[in-house]
Amino acid sequence: TLMQAPDKFPYVPGGDSSGIVVEVHPGETRFRVGDRVACVFPEPRPFGAFAEYRLAQTKLTSKIPDSVSMVDAATVPSSGLTAYSFKEHVRPGD
Repeated sequence: TLMQAPDKFPYVPGGDSSGIVVEVHPGETRFRVGDRVACVFPEPRPFGAFAEYRLAQTKLTSKIPDSVSMVDAATVPSSGLTAYSFKEHVRPGD
């Protein structure tokens, strides 16, 4: 099994996450405090998702629909990006 190697300590694992927005950057229009969101933490620091608080990039964060649990939403970011990549780059016959 491939595991993420810590580059420094303390090390907090996890690349995908879900949570509730507790603060937004001034001028942010897509997200508000209290929004339920799912996000992915890509290279060069693909970890830290299991921390109590984590700064997330808005371009890699999505609101979670009310019909989706936080647990289910946390499983989607990396697998969703992988599926999207295949859809965009793999053609019939590949």
